[in-house]
Amino acid sequence: EKITKPYDDKLLEKLGLDKIFDTALLMVNEAIEGFHSENTEIARDVFEKDEIINGVFKNTIKVLRDYLNETPESISSLFYLFSILNKLERVGDLAKNIAEETIFYIEAELVHH
Repeated sequence: EKITKPYDDKLLEKLGLDKIFDTALLMVNEAIEGFHSENTEIARDVFEKDEIINGVFKNTIKVLRDYLNETPESISSLFYLFSILNKLERVGDLAKNIAEETIFYIEAELVHH
């Protein structure tokens, strides 16, 4: 089903979409920088940011459920939105995996957070 109208700005703000997107992008950049420069401090910074994304993402189900109760006709577009948020959370997880591999490669230390 095609989305025919823009998402409610207040909903996007409550969901923290910009925060998740910006943090995931920063995590990817830091994971790459840590790898290229063989800098484990930069790689370790990724872990803190993953906690930020996880905290924001935990809240998405409640926010979407509440919004769906108010506007049941928006169910299709909310599925798309949840899918996007889920994929951004996964980007953060993959950036964290890259950081873990970088630390292991440089320090031969197994890191799981």
